[in-house]
Amino acid sequence: MTIKTIKGVLIVLFCMAFLIGCQPKEDTIYKNSITRVLSTATADQGETFKINYHISLDEGQGYYMFADDVPGEFEILDCEHDNANKIKAIEVQNAQSRVLECSIKAPSASGEYKFTGRHVVGMGNELIGIKGKDTITIR
Repeated sequence: MTIKTIKGVLIVLFCMAFLIGCQPKEDTIYKNSITRVLSTATADQGETFKINYHISLDEGQGYYMFADDVPGEFEILDCEHDNANKIKAIEVQNAQSRVLECSIKAPSASGEYKFTGRHVVGMGNELIGIKGKDTITIR
């Protein structure tokens, strides 16, 4: 190999290492957003686990709302939710960054389950997906 080829290979390897290192961690808390953090990636059937919603607002935002669809097989133990198993939270005045903790009871069937939700932070912003971990395995 020539020196030019070696330099090219080294540049490509450096760029790949840089890009891989810049990937967000699983539990990254995003600014000016709502991030879902599951207390575990796997749970036993019937086990209770936590979901923390990290509500991170920029100064002056003062408003947020979200709805997170919890798979119907799970039981929401202590957070506001509707009959469709959707955890909901809304603050329309003087909202502040905080963490909302919810206890969830795993179903009696094993498998992989996905949470899907949407949120908006601040007036006039678009409704976007809740960030963070969205899958749990029940064994």
